[in-house]
Amino acid sequence: MNLKFLVMTIVIICLSFLLAQVIANHKSILKQIVISIITFIMEYYLFSIILLWLDSFEVRHVLIAIFFIDFILCIYWRKKIIERLYKIDIRFSKSELAILGILILLLPFICVKSQDVRTSSDMGMYFEWMVKLTGDNTEVTRRLNEIGQISDTVDEGVYDIQQQLQGISIREELADGSIEYDYHAIPTWVTLMALFAKIFGIYYAPQVLTFLYVIAVLCCFFTCENIGVVSRNKYLSIAVFALSPVLLYVSKATLTEISYISVLFCALFCISESDRKLKFLSAICFGILSFIHLSNYMYVFAIYVGLLYIAVFQKEKIYGVINLINIVMFAIALFYANFISHLYTHEQLLRFRFLGQELNEVMIGLLIILSCCVAIQIIELLISDKILDKVIKILKYIVPKGLIALELIIIVGIVIQGYYLGFTDKYMTGGGTWHLRAGYANQGIESLSYLNIINILRATSYIWVPIIFVYNIFRKNKDNVIQNALLFVFFYSMFIYTYIQIDVPTNYYASRYFAMMIIPVVTLLAVTIIDKKKIFLLVSAWSLIYCLRYDYNFLFRSSFMGQYQVLQDAIKQIPYGAVVLVQEENTGLNQILVNNLREMNGNLVYNFANMDEIRNYYFDQDIYVISAQKCSNIEQLLLYKSYEIMGNLGGEKGRYMKEKRINPRKLSAVKDFSCVLPVLIFLAVFTYYPIVELLRISFTDWNLLNDTWQYVGLKNWTWLF
Repeated sequence: MNLKFLVMTIVIICLSFLLAQVIANHKSILKQIVISIITFIMEYYLFSIILLWLDSFEVRHVLIAIFFIDFILCIYWRKKIIERLYKIDIRFSKSELAILGILILLLPFICVKSQDVRTSSDMGMYFEWMVKLTGDNTEVTRRLNEIGQISDTVDEGVYDIQQQLQGISIREELADGSIEYDYHAIPTWVTLMALFAKIFGIYYAPQVLTFLYVIAVLCCFFTCENIGVVSRNKYLSIAVFALSPVLLYVSKATLTEISYISVLFCALFCISESDRKLKFLSAICFGILSFIHLSNYMYVFAIYVGLLYIAVFQKEKIYGVINLINIVMFAIALFYANFISHLYTHEQLLRFRFLGQELNEVMIGLLIILSCCVAIQIIELLISDKILDKVIKILKYIVPKGLIALELIIIVGIVIQGYYLGFTDKYMTGGGTWHLRAGYANQGIESLSYLNIINILRATSYIWVPIIFVYNIFRKNKDNVIQNALLFVFFYSMFIYTYIQIDVPTNYYASRYFAMMIIPVVTLLAVTIIDKKKIFLLVSAWSLIYCLRYDYNFLFRSSFMGQYQVLQDAIKQIPYGAVVLVQEENTGLNQILVNNLREMNGNLVYNFANMDEIRNYYFDQDIYVISAQKCSNIEQLLLYKSYEIMGNLGGEKGRYMKEKRINPRKLSAVKDFSCVLPVLIFLAVFTYYPIVELLRISFTDWNLLNDTWQYVGLKNWTWLF
């Protein structure tokens, strides 16, 4: 553990807590803590984006920048901060204690992470980004130092090995013959994982997912509390959202989705609050989404329309300003992504082929569309209330009917696409988003299980999508502004997964895309729909039973950790900067080790096929060979070991897990945890609770004798110091 980075982070979060007193005038201590963490995360992401774009990112520099900004702001607002600190109620409400208790119970499901380190997977590339961002050289592009050193034959061998690293794209061949390359994907969220790596070490860095999961659940809970039709509905955030198997999966696998969901709910929580400063903070959160996941292009226009609709009906200019910031930040994110990972941006944006065949043409087309969006929002901000009233009158008539029409279009699309997928050969070859289609298309009823609608039903306990569909047609109150905006985003997302991207393999990894928008929106719609206690209990019980059927399989389960062990053992055996040979036929092993040895251990990695030339060139150095097979001409065997390098959190054949028994290793882990549980309970009751209670008493004037007391804020602490 690096105490320097830990202390810096704690100090900054404390400063953010002080700033939270200015941002929002809440008496709830838990809400203020959440707001302070949201502030810290947004500041951290913003400064990380700037430094990544400037090609000079360092975790230390980001923390220093945040510290000075927050410190100056705290000095400037010191009087207001002190005044509001005295008003904070440090007691937790019953509902807050309940959500914290539930979160503690959920931690064992997600505390053991799954870390893939291969350059052929999304998870592995985020690991590569983390290694790069915690190293001495964090520049976006890298140069192959092995090229141009020995001979053209050796260079070709290195190039052949490099071609196996699928997540690393060759960006440019320079005039001197050397090669520059960059990494797949956008590393914005990985900067936060890099902070955890600096504090706790690379092995424990994925615990940032636990941190993001907790923030997502708390923000979801408070958002549901703010918009729910009845107070009890906020607990649906647990049954529908927090316990969703797909959400638990993205909280265990180092993928972008949990960061996206966390920031999305930060935005939704802030915008659902009454404080204008918090609403403005939501604009930053919405804008950051495009920097975290470029796939936000699928949803940015839905968010835009939803915010525009709310701005028109609420007649509050703050919603229009939020919308403008969101659109402008999305436009900036396009250029940021193109700089950070050119090939990834090229692959993502060329899905807009109707705008052009080249990336520049697509970018220009998107900017024109975004300019039109900005113009429409500015017009909405400038027009008079009289004109807005006429627009509202028209929208009240059009929107409910439009939502029903959109729902019917989706239902028809599901039937048509189901027929094409299951009973024709239309999707047998080509023309699809999944190369696996040939294995399940044209298989009759069995093929239908791969439709997105089926996987969305699985991800939302089967009942919530039908409830929303039926409710949209028969609802009596069609003027609920928030509900109409959420329904539009829901049906917009369903349209995408019905007509544009119709099917998906039935596993958690593929279903993670539904976690980004559909599961959050379904959760929020649930709390605005359910108004009767009996129905609430019924749907909550169903969701809990359904989710727990799959959730228990995540308990203390991980996968791919053998890959990390391979890497650790290789680094222990091979000196820093040494020459390493790998065999071209060992593709899987090369994807684990080649780039990581270069980044983490400064090794030069060559093709084993060119061993003679490399030996002659490095005649005075030891050369290390890594192979999955037995090799000849090896002087000394340093390590011979087998590893379990693959795994699947999605169950057998990649499907949702339906195991009836806990495997022996998991059972052993549960027994171990059960052994220490009494001690943990004892410590909590007789050690930690008295400490917390003593801290609470320090903010009162109780003298331990009287029965009456009142809160005095920081008075006792001021006297003490």
